[in-house]
This record gives sequence, C-alpha cells and structure tokens, in this order.
Amino acid sequence: VDRLEACSELHEVLSRHLDLTQRFLHPAALRVEQTVGEEIIRYPEAHEREALRLLDRIDCTGVDSPGRILDELAADVHRYVIEVDLRVLPLIERHMGRNEQVKLDRAIETARLGANRRSS
Repeated sequence: VDRLEACSELHEVLSRHLDLTQRFLHPAALRVEQTVGEEIIRYPEAHEREALRLLDRIDCTGVDSPGRILDELAADVHRYVIEVDLRVLPLIERHMGRNEQVKLDRAIETARLGANRRSS
C-alpha cells in the first residue's frame, strides 16, 4: 500500500467516524445536558476535523516523509479519543438509562456496518 492510498483510506475512516460522532454522540450529549453537552462535544470534533485537514495536507504535498504533519495528526487523533473517553461518554452514561445506551450503541453499530459495506 503506498502512502497516498494509506492516507486516502485513513481519511475515509476518520470522515466516517466524524459523521458518526455528529449523528449520534453530539445529539446524545445535547439531549442529556444542552449547554454542557455543546461545550464537551466541541473539542473532540475540532480535533477530528484538524486530523482530516492534516491528512489533506499530506495528500496535497506529496512529500515522502511528512513527519511533523504525521506527528500532529497522531496527536489530534489521540486528543479526540481522550476527550470522548473522559468527557463525552461519561456525560452520556450518567444521564442515559441502560436501555437508551443499548439503543444508541445499536444505532451506531448499524450505521458503522452500513458505511463499511458501502465503502467496500
């Protein structure tokens, strides 16, 4: 797999992930606590968007070893994961009943599987 193909695949995965975040986690966070939910979801989404922007830069530059950009990309993805794990999911879990959580999990999984089938 060449670099551009790998970047393209990573871009597709991050784009799908951002779509799932915006379609499911963001609304769930807003439902449980409007003001706090808006503030909490803003940071992880910003990191994911920045990761997509950095991937675009890698695709456009054609540089064989875009080390600094890759370091920034990894940092943004890492920050996104930490923000979701430490702030977004606990907020949702504290305010949603078990049945609501199961429904949310199933909806995300169904959407993820559908997106995977379309991209194959």
